[in-house]
Amino acid sequence: FNSKFSFLFSFLFFAHFLVLYSFFTLIDYSCLTDEDYLNLIRQYIYPKPYEWIFIFLHLIVFFVGLGGNFLICVFVYRNHSMRTVTNYFIVNLAIADFLVILICLPPTVLWDATKTWFLGNVMCKIVRYFQGVSVSVSILTLTFISIDRWYAICHPLKFKSTTAKARVCIIIIWIFSLIIVFPDLIILTTKRNTSLRIDTHYLTDCDYSWNEDSKRYYQFWIVIVFYLGPITLMSIAYYQIAVVLWNKNIPGDHETISQSNNIKNRASSSSKHNCNLKLSSKTNTGKYFMLHLTFV
Repeated sequence: FNSKFSFLFSFLFFAHFLVLYSFFTLIDYSCLTDEDYLNLIRQYIYPKPYEWIFIFLHLIVFFVGLGGNFLICVFVYRNHSMRTVTNYFIVNLAIADFLVILICLPPTVLWDATKTWFLGNVMCKIVRYFQGVSVSVSILTLTFISIDRWYAICHPLKFKSTTAKARVCIIIIWIFSLIIVFPDLIILTTKRNTSLRIDTHYLTDCDYSWNEDSKRYYQFWIVIVFYLGPITLMSIAYYQIAVVLWNKNIPGDHETISQSNNIKNRASSSSKHNCNLKLSSKTNTGKYFMLHLTFV
């Protein structure tokens, strides 16, 4: 839901940016005073009507997301029967989503709506760093869930999943995520828009300080670690799970079916035998009654 609105929002923002960019470049503003030029920039960054709609939708996502993820954590915490391995991973997903909604969603919506990063250099590093950490935690948690299901269905006797092992896996996920995204704390910085004729904090961007080649290599590494690697591993795991379930090669499955069939056959044979006994007893009783009437 959130990704669809973000895509539409980005598309509309890009179209709006092209129109405004052509407007700024084709018209000569040298005759304007600095104050008039600054007011023109303020009009440009002020949210348009369609942008207010997306802000309102993101506001709904903000409150619903915080409330829903918080209730998941409270529900599992207060119900001891719900503290299973899978639910531990689901709670970890809820915590990651809660953090990204609380820390990253409001500044990102403000940034997208106004095309300006208002929160300074420190928050630029912190917000985007925790955004990357939460994404990493979510992806790795889904990967660990697929591995846990793969062991439980394909190799149930080789690995026993416990809540203690799940907690260790969750700690490993957070440590790995904090380390793998750590370069964001160093290379992210705020950049002023140098194309403006006056020095202003409007249209300030939060971006990497590396050159384009280094940025491209880093983003390619992120794509491999956060997308290609996990999706390949999950695809293999769920494919083997689907094959096992489709072929019903589950340990104990054939024995269970045969035992249930034997029980059904025995039950049906015993019921038929009981019915025959009842019929024969009724027949014998009728014969004795007729003989009694005849001789009496």
